[in-house]
Amino acid sequence: MNPSRPIKAQKIVAIGGGEIGSPGCPVETISIDKEIIRLSGKKRPRVLFIPTASSDSRGYYKTVVKHFGKRLRCTTSVLWLINEKPSRKEVERKVMASDIVYVGGGNTPT
Repeated sequence: MNPSRPIKAQKIVAIGGGEIGSPGCPVETISIDKEIIRLSGKKRPRVLFIPTASSDSRGYYKTVVKHFGKRLRCTTSVLWLINEKPSRKEVERKVMASDIVYVGGGNTPT
């Protein structure tokens, strides 16, 4: 990160477990997800999904788009860290351009 660039106010909300509507599963996190959106201070925040723990699962990203994009009216994007190997600068650009960074669950050792 560039130390001369002003950093916007940041909050960390850490949760574990809960379904966001994967095929065949109910949505269990709607209340906390709405609160996270409220905390962003934006009506339509930019949500960046990082699916590394699920081995960059494209299906998981489709679920995120359905949940955060369609259901909760956010703008969604993804940061593929396994399949695309972005540069450090690209990672920083995507993270800093986001209002919410959603790190998906899965098998963290992979």
